[in-house]
Amino acid sequence: MGERIRLREEYLAYQVANYINTDVETLKQIRNINCYAFARLLGYPDPNQEIYAPGNIYRFKYGDGKILQNSIDLNFIDDCIQRDSQALLQKTPRISFSDIHEQDQKFYFGISLFRFCASKVKQPILKEVLENLNKITDFFDWHFIMRTSTGEWLQKPGWERPVEEVKWIEYGKTFDFLTTAYCPMFNAELPLEGICNEKFFYRIEI
Repeated sequence: MGERIRLREEYLAYQVANYINTDVETLKQIRNINCYAFARLLGYPDPNQEIYAPGNIYRFKYGDGKILQNSIDLNFIDDCIQRDSQALLQKTPRISFSDIHEQDQKFYFGISLFRFCASKVKQPILKEVLENLNKITDFFDWHFIMRTSTGEWLQKPGWERPVEEVKWIEYGKTFDFLTTAYCPMFNAELPLEGICNEKFFYRIEI
């Protein structure tokens, strides 16, 4: 059984590496992937949501290595990105946001963290829940955004929602977006604020 699992994981890593897509219009229509896969141009569908945790592509290919789950340690996220790059045979040098050139026709992506915008929520119970979560930590989770070769900043906010434009509040630093939460108490779109770090952007060299 163990050998069968390993062969399947290696096969998935191979499939992912062979589904890299650089056509912007095709990217905008993509489904069954998360923000990380989208930002890295990885189009292999993952309906079971088992592949695209950062670090997992490396683990699938080589059989070991840590996976990013709930950590918001940017250096750990960076390590997962670079290990996946090794597994994909893809160069993703880390750069600063100021190194991105508007008309260079290259793809970039960046790590962001996000927090809930509780002040924008109208439902009292949900607002209280989000306010309490924000008291625990300034950030709730990680998120990735991508700049296309045509100069558009795009994101895929979660598995279910479609690709959309990054709505910058402060260019290169903060943006807002919605995600959908499912819970016995509510089924609602939650407003979020994404926070980028100047030093954690990447250029995709294909």
